[in-house]
Amino acid sequence: MMKGSDIGIQEKKAKLFNKWERFTSNEGELIESYYHHFLKLMNDLKRNKHFPEKIASNLKFLNNLQPEWSRHVTIVHQTKDLHTADYTQLYDFLKYNQKEVDELKAERLVKSQDPLALMANSNNPCVFSTPYQDQPSVQNVGNQNGLIGVQGNRNQNQIGNGNLVAARAEGNAAGQNGN
Repeated sequence: MMKGSDIGIQEKKAKLFNKWERFTSNEGELIESYYHHFLKLMNDLKRNKHFPEKIASNLKFLNNLQPEWSRHVTIVHQTKDLHTADYTQLYDFLKYNQKEVDELKAERLVKSQDPLALMANSNNPCVFSTPYQDQPSVQNVGNQNGLIGVQGNRNQNQIGNGNLVAARAEGNAAGQNGN
């Protein structure tokens, strides 16, 4: 049977383990603040005689950074031995690149405020948002033979009322429709 003090120790360790499992960065959090939160967590773990392997602590530190750090996290993965490096060394590398990350973040913020800049810098020019009023609506507009009318499409194959008509395709796999 456990003593009261043993139960308290177990609860403390469980809370600490939960903190470890839930640890992540907060949106907009500076690297210094993130590092200090991580350092406090690591010190609490050590104080309670729990020592995660270096690889585990390094991966926890790197994989919970905000997305703007992804390029530098990739560089760390490619250039550092995460089995032997210390998270303090990783922090030093990231801190050294803070200015670049801040500039990229500011650039993305400006682009997100200007929809034309988003379209001009898109890697896929076919992907763009259509304003609501330009989106066609599909509905049954009273056509016979199972035709579907799409309202609001101009300068296309129209039936005289501004509605684009799409014919229902019937037939077999060989393209034969029995006519």
